[in-house]
Amino acid sequence: MSDLKINYNIFTKVLKVEEGFEKVYVSGSGESAVFTKRSLGWFVTFEGSYESLFFGDEKPKLSVGKNVKITFQEIEDEEAQGSS
Repeated sequence: MSDLKINYNIFTKVLKVEEGFEKVYVSGSGESAVFTKRSLGWFVTFEGSYESLFFGDEKPKLSVGKNVKITFQEIEDEEAQGSS
């Protein structure tokens, strides 16, 4: 197999940078139930996509309307083991 890696580049714009939350039950029931919210981390949505990419616990330094280049690179299975 060749050592040449295949790259795919996408040129796009940032549409949304938002923190995701989930509603977490604390106590009570019915009308008196108490909930809190817990962060799921930061997500970025790009122009031309219906999906958001997860960026982790820290807000990414991207702002709405900025042009970006996203690069995807093919990797070997052994390289992917460290990313889970």
